[in-house]
Amino acid sequence: MENSSEKKIKLKNNILEVEIDKKDLAVSVHDIRTGIKWEMQKNGPADIGIEGHAGPWQGMDFSSAQQIKWEGNKNLQKVTLSHWPYRSNVWGPLDFAVEVVFQIEQDTLKITVSTRNGRGEASFIDSAYPRGFLFPEKTGGKLILPYGQGCLLDKNFPVILDHTFPAYACRGFVMPWWAQITDSGEAIVGLPETTDDIAFRLVTDETYGHTVHPWWLASLGNFRYPRSITYKFLDKTDITGTAKIYRQHAEKKGLAVTLKEKSKDRPNVSKLRGSIIINIWHESWFGRFRKENVWQRMSFAEGLKRFKQLEKDAELKKVVVHVDGWGRKGYDCLHPDILPPDPKLGGWQGLEKMAKEIQSSGHLFLLHDNYVDIYADSESFSPEVTVLDLSGVRPENDEWLGGRQQWLCPQKTMKFVRRNLSEVQKHLHPSATYLDCFTVSHLRECYDQKHLSSRGQTKKAWSEIFSFCQKFGWATSSEGGADWAIPVLDFCHTVQPENCPFDLQEKLNGPLGIPFPLYALVWHDCIVVPSWIEQDKPGNSFLWGILWAGIPSVRPHGFDCNLKPYTKQSAEFVRFLKPMQELSEKVGFEEMTGWKMLDDKGRIQQTVFSDETSVQVDFNSGRYIIDGKTFKSPKP
Repeated sequence: MENSSEKKIKLKNNILEVEIDKKDLAVSVHDIRTGIKWEMQKNGPADIGIEGHAGPWQGMDFSSAQQIKWEGNKNLQKVTLSHWPYRSNVWGPLDFAVEVVFQIEQDTLKITVSTRNGRGEASFIDSAYPRGFLFPEKTGGKLILPYGQGCLLDKNFPVILDHTFPAYACRGFVMPWWAQITDSGEAIVGLPETTDDIAFRLVTDETYGHTVHPWWLASLGNFRYPRSITYKFLDKTDITGTAKIYRQHAEKKGLAVTLKEKSKDRPNVSKLRGSIIINIWHESWFGRFRKENVWQRMSFAEGLKRFKQLEKDAELKKVVVHVDGWGRKGYDCLHPDILPPDPKLGGWQGLEKMAKEIQSSGHLFLLHDNYVDIYADSESFSPEVTVLDLSGVRPENDEWLGGRQQWLCPQKTMKFVRRNLSEVQKHLHPSATYLDCFTVSHLRECYDQKHLSSRGQTKKAWSEIFSFCQKFGWATSSEGGADWAIPVLDFCHTVQPENCPFDLQEKLNGPLGIPFPLYALVWHDCIVVPSWIEQDKPGNSFLWGILWAGIPSVRPHGFDCNLKPYTKQSAEFVRFLKPMQELSEKVGFEEMTGWKMLDDKGRIQQTVFSDETSVQVDFNSGRYIIDGKTFKSPKP
């Protein structure tokens, strides 16, 4: 009978001792420095997913493989698993192989999953291996999750979880990594090496609490390339330390381009520091939602007049003017065929005057645009340019003002970008741009054989669009903070804190875990993240913006299609936000070098920047402290 030691494969160096179960590939990592042991879950939803050409998708455990072969040494082991009992393959087990490689180097364990085809009409689709590492049973700890702006989740947070979050989506993992840290400072940092086709499963173990593991997604329908993740085991660190581990990892991949570096090539980027975004909404068509007053319009001349009045009343010196609803039929309509600017608003002439006068005062001027959605009543709407999904359907939506729309295939987008934005540059010479949706949604696939696009190809295509805009000297922005775009993105709409999965909102009546500025802790010196603040219900938005030293982004009353008149109250509201601008002027392009939670509920938090500026925010009292001076959150 095989004893327990013979059931394990062992790797060892002077820091880590790794044991791997020969059949189910459950991993145990003993950190020699601390004595702590991290155990992997024995079971998961699907170590591999198989789909036959004449059968359904089926998840299988590694232990179900009928042939398993190990080879290697004390630092590297490879296992080959084959002959899978996929019953829809009625002639016998599938003989294609899955290869898993384990390699230790210093304080890291790297795991790579790949496939080798064999006979049989079936495909290796996806994999949820490695399974999650569990906290030691008697050890307290927290998960550090890039869920939205950031989430600190106690391993025993009272909720049952089995949620899979896509990478890069705004309500998913905005950055592709996570960490688990014990109360005494031992930690694992999960660093996926292959990040295009990945999601993250957050799941609860009844005994050991919450954990996370990658779910490797199919790429254009199958497991087309090896997937790899590196786990870094730390003997003593803190939350800031884990964030900086990821930053170093991202730097090696070429993602970390700082705002100071971007400003050297494009001086317009430097104008973001200490600024405020004023959003002016010129036109919307509400025909889908109303029987009366279906049009709301404010001419370019009127928008310029109101901005100048606000500039004077609020004593504005540094502004990003964000113009919405300027194209034919207004906001979220007719994309990508939005040119020329609506003649009812003033056409090219009116918009040119607006852009020229605003920029002559030293402000940034941009147009809100969209090359993700394509509307059914646009001239370019055609299956030749839209996304086809795996099921052979062109998915569509009718949620927005423009009505029925589908999604532009990323491989067909650039021609519309070149056509439109070259014309915009010719007429307006704007100093910035806002391209909606790119960095807030998941990377999209297209299965149309005339214009296939994998997620990786989508990322490349969308990155090239921002690069095209950079050649005009524009400061670039989009909706969210998906960090694949950091090299080509200068600012965004926001990266939202206080998120909760939609199916838990009623149960939790608040955010999942403790929200904190993890995104800023990683990327503050590389991208400006505004805080969106509503005049009527600012909530905690001002304090969040102060905590991560962002800039305010607002649409004051009087700047929204004439829905409300401009009054001095709008100027007062904007004036109250100046402390955030002043802090951004000081540290807006600096690295955030530290973060602390000063109470046990995360209601008092502190950030520190590379120039040693310290910011403390109390969400209970509404007070904040900058370098020892206490201020009260403004209430316009």
